[in-house]
Amino acid sequence: MHRLLQGDVGAGKTIVALRGMLQVVDGGGQAALLAPTEVLAQQHHRSITGMLGDLARAGQLDGADNATRVALLTGSLGAKARKEAMLDAASGAAGIVVGTHALLQESVQFADLGLVVVDEQHRFGVEQRDALREKTAGGRPHVLVMTATPIPRTVAMTVFGDLETSVLGQLPAGRSQIQTVVVPPEKPAFLARTWERIKEEARQGRQIYIVCPRIGEQEGDEGDSYDSEEGRRSPLGIMELLPKLAELLDGLRIGVLHGKLPPDEKDAVMRRFTDRELDVLLATTVIEVGVDVPNATVMVIMDADRFGVSQLHQLRGRVGRGSLHGLCLLVTDAEPASKARERLDASRPPPTGSNCRGSTSNSAARATSSAPRRPAARPACACSPCSGTRTSSATPARRRPRSSTPTPTWPSTRRWPPNSPRSWTRSAPTSWRRADPSPWRSPAERTDPWADPWADA
Repeated sequence: MHRLLQGDVGAGKTIVALRGMLQVVDGGGQAALLAPTEVLAQQHHRSITGMLGDLARAGQLDGADNATRVALLTGSLGAKARKEAMLDAASGAAGIVVGTHALLQESVQFADLGLVVVDEQHRFGVEQRDALREKTAGGRPHVLVMTATPIPRTVAMTVFGDLETSVLGQLPAGRSQIQTVVVPPEKPAFLARTWERIKEEARQGRQIYIVCPRIGEQEGDEGDSYDSEEGRRSPLGIMELLPKLAELLDGLRIGVLHGKLPPDEKDAVMRRFTDRELDVLLATTVIEVGVDVPNATVMVIMDADRFGVSQLHQLRGRVGRGSLHGLCLLVTDAEPASKARERLDASRPPPTGSNCRGSTSNSAARATSSAPRRPAARPACACSPCSGTRTSSATPARRRPRSSTPTPTWPSTRRWPPNSPRSWTRSAPTSWRRADPSPWRSPAERTDPWADPWADA
């Protein structure tokens, strides 16, 4: 198998990969999960161990009879922990091995590698993904690559290469939508409202991400001055924003997370944020992929024009992962007519959804369908057709001039069978009326109890 699993952020790709890894382990093989960052690898290790329960505690007193081990291998592990993880992988004691680029080293060996799972495959090169496939004695293992934002080469391989595609087109039940708003420089009130919104969310017990493009921890750094060629200031750093947040967000618990922190400290900060001991997490793009905190509702991206569209989409996916609505605020200094501003405006998803009255596909479906339909509930949407507000023209929607074609009359009103789900009253046109005054057919004549009584008129 050589397959691409494509799904939106938070669609459940990790669960699908875990089911595949467990099937390989049941067959006597091993599975390796490759993650781009240590934060994501540690989270995968915790989530997989938690979901498996006693099935992940082989050799322990409370482990199941058919249990296995889940090993974690990263570059920052100590010598003892690293040696133990490599021994479990080489001996086959660990059925699932989760790691970062440390898995690609030649010293890492597997007893019987049957499945390679590459999470966020757009963060790895071609040779890096192939290096893990070569770590098997005989044959080649199955390969499953997962991403929400496939790179162009991967898309080309699905068309011209040997890469099959599976798509997770739906989000888990209960997921809410994420609203994206650009905070431009010409509207300073928007930035002031950003800090107020953070305080409001924190008072309600919710959590907030604030992302900066760089760390900026040293004075006199190369980014602390304006770029003389472009006339733009340097990207905002975490250490530059932290003193300002102490004043703007007085009373809130703020944590700092970036790539230069020691591994133990990074893990401790993420655990505190997951356990709701922190209100605000000020971080770099180390939280771009895989971080799952359902209580987080607001994502503030400072200098959003310094990020790519793929990064913005991944960062936006860190919020709205529960039943609470998510909000992503893109703070930028880009001018309205600049290319960066156009990219930010294009990165905002359309406000209408699949159930929206303003959706083109739904409008076409309603225009071509003549079958009786149950009146649909009005969705929670902000577009003009759904909210009943003014449309793009100057005429209000309710006062649009009607067509000159006369409206057909509905001479009779009849009720559907009382046991049918269509037990609502609908008027029937003259051409649909039966010769028999009674629309009901006897049970002997009715082959389908849910059939339309007007279908054979």
